[in-house]
Amino acid sequence: MSEDPQKINYLNLISINILNDWPLSVRTYNALKAEEIIFLGDLLSYEETSLLKLRNFGRKSLNEIQELFQKFNIDKENTSYDLSDWSEMREDLIKRYKENEKIKIETRNNLSGLNKSIFNDFNNFKENFYNIKTIKITKDLDVKEIEEFIIKDIEYLISVLTERMKVFFFGRYGFKENYKTLDELGKQYGITRERVRQLEKILNLSLARIGLIEKQTLINYFNQYDYVSFHKLFPRLDKMFTDTARGTEEITRDKLTVFMEFYCGVKAEYFKTPERELWNFNEDKLKEIFTLIPSGLDQENFIEIIKDNYGYNNFVAKSSIEFMENKKLIKIVNNKIYPLKMLKNLEVTHILVSYPEGLHWRKIAEIGNNSFTNNKWDLNRIVGDSSLNMLTNQSIYLSERGTYRLFRYCNEIKNKNEIIDLFIKYLQDNNLEQSSMEPAFKEITNLSQFQDLNFYDARAIIKKFGAESGLFHKGQSGTNTISLNKEIKFISLKDKIREIVLNSQNEIHQNEIIKKLQKTNEELAVDIHLNDLVDKFIIFKTSPGTYIGFDKAIKLYDEKEIINELEILLENYDFATISFIREKLNEKLLYNFSNYFYDSMIKKIVLDKPFFYDNNYLSSKSPMVVNLEQLIKNNYKWSLSVNENYKILLDKIGMTKRNFANIVYKPAFKYNNKVSDQD
Repeated sequence: MSEDPQKINYLNLISINILNDWPLSVRTYNALKAEEIIFLGDLLSYEETSLLKLRNFGRKSLNEIQELFQKFNIDKENTSYDLSDWSEMREDLIKRYKENEKIKIETRNNLSGLNKSIFNDFNNFKENFYNIKTIKITKDLDVKEIEEFIIKDIEYLISVLTERMKVFFFGRYGFKENYKTLDELGKQYGITRERVRQLEKILNLSLARIGLIEKQTLINYFNQYDYVSFHKLFPRLDKMFTDTARGTEEITRDKLTVFMEFYCGVKAEYFKTPERELWNFNEDKLKEIFTLIPSGLDQENFIEIIKDNYGYNNFVAKSSIEFMENKKLIKIVNNKIYPLKMLKNLEVTHILVSYPEGLHWRKIAEIGNNSFTNNKWDLNRIVGDSSLNMLTNQSIYLSERGTYRLFRYCNEIKNKNEIIDLFIKYLQDNNLEQSSMEPAFKEITNLSQFQDLNFYDARAIIKKFGAESGLFHKGQSGTNTISLNKEIKFISLKDKIREIVLNSQNEIHQNEIIKKLQKTNEELAVDIHLNDLVDKFIIFKTSPGTYIGFDKAIKLYDEKEIINELEILLENYDFATISFIREKLNEKLLYNFSNYFYDSMIKKIVLDKPFFYDNNYLSSKSPMVVNLEQLIKNNYKWSLSVNENYKILLDKIGMTKRNFANIVYKPAFKYNNKVSDQD
């Protein structure tokens, strides 16, 4: 009696090898493979909540799985999948799977599909092919050794090609020579560019079959990284494959990565690389850097700031300048960088970066009118436009009549809750529902801790944060009124922000948060609340203005691995700066985290580990008694050059060259050439 066809179809369904047969992203593939979720039956045995608890399996991976369920008509909610015999079935599947893998290895000597026309001597290649002993790449191999294997493999595959195919390979990959366009190669051989493209395709599709390395083992090696930079892993190969020249119709510009994908026999854009991340980068996210730096910054410092804030390696950070220049986001004059394209609000913030004490709105407008942007301000106005109004530009506040300042430079932000409570207390103690702000302010400044409180700072704090506690400010600068409304219950803005970030599937930018919150042109103190949420380990900051939920963030790194590397690193230094830690750990562990991310990560780690962390330094030995600037001054040898001092101090203090240069080149850092090292 034949078996039920419906049951056969069901067994075939749950036996699908999803790792091999489903188009999974690298991240999801790695997360499932790590938990040995190989077959559809394995996946169906997990509830969604259980999947989300898997290491490196986040909401994005879950959405991916749900989309694949829909694509392959798998309905978990309305269909009962009988997995009672799954354990036995799985054992049998694993056994068959291993046997099939063995057969694949034994039958490797299969030349079907290879185009004979690309070989200079196909019969000789065929004869050698049958006798080749393939190289297996294991995870314990040194990276330099793997790079050497690949270089030798490239030399081998070039040696078996025809002269024309060698020219195509060298030219189209820019391998050890300048990159060549389809037109250039077509003219060289008297053929059309389309014919060159066809031959190039034949060559590329053959690369995975020709080499000596067993490609699946190489793919498995790369798959251990969520984010792989071939330029960083293989510096010798990086020099061999030149970047694509401008105007060549090649948008990837990263020929080493393209080669590695054809060489491994994987689909296009299989590997996620930081280099590709840049070319698909959100312009607004990069423009955000100008809220942190002044105009006219030299390229070297700009590169270091990009690395600090976005976690890019040197290659990507340098590429970001070209990217921004091509997108006409910046202008480079005498090796200095100036913004070209930004909204007026952002430019006001950018200008005020250079003026911590604030600037009159007319002066801001004059500077803006003389900048390289197309933004223009009307100097004939009585007051500034909306870009110079704290209701519509949340980065600034009125610090005195006509003068604006960046809110992050307000010294009283740290005391905001206490200041608001004191104003509320004044109203309550005097049984007032509203009052002019001045008498309450005068009473508060009689307190010793607030005797230096600036009226405009207090006013800005009430306008930004008061409503959440039931305190309102009414009127313009000359008619300041504060009031209470006990009948209104307020939903905390901070709680709203918290929910938006935590419910976001991926990292989310501050501008997107504001869009979700803002229904009027009211001022929203989003940035301050975001910083509070970071300090309370509810969210992580990943780059300027960009955040991700805490639970999602901690899945992006291995905490034990981080702690181990920190202990090793700090053993060699009395103190290490956050930039230095980022530079060393990103390089060692192949992460691409920013200073912001490491700051959040380390603050969490020091809760349980005996590290000392404060004011941008970390130590495993002792708290820093003086700040970094004073520490450098105390140990600086005046008779030596800056570079010599850096090398000497680097024996004790882990810091980047930028950390050091930002201190020793400040006007306040006095050089005293009359003082000898012996004094």
